[in-house]
Amino acid sequence: MVMPSKTPLSDDIVSDDTALTLPPTRMVTAPVQPTSELTAIPKRRTFTAKFKLRILDETDLALDTSGVTAILRREGLYSSALTDWRRARAAGSLGALQPRQRAATGKHEFDTLCTELGIDRRLTPP
Repeated sequence: MVMPSKTPLSDDIVSDDTALTLPPTRMVTAPVQPTSELTAIPKRRTFTAKFKLRILDETDLALDTSGVTAILRREGLYSSALTDWRRARAAGSLGALQPRQRAATGKHEFDTLCTELGIDRRLTPP
């Protein structure tokens, strides 16, 4: 028996009566503009405190779990994010919902000392 999706290896295996007729090949062209979901470099989404509080308010007003599920599906969120945001709100710290500030960049004491002594800060092989 020959699989319908496979062509026979040679013509003598299949007689003229049982010749295979394959469906025409369908070609799907690639989109001209790639979608935002398929980027070369994935980027983690960040959410503002205002957005988080809006989602929390909407889910609090939802009558049952299906309403909460619909909101999460609409926004493309996981329930774990909602749980983390609820815990942060319950802790009473709105700052926990804010993005963390990075440390200030600038000249450190080591850089100043290297400049005064005329030492190259970068490590170079001897």
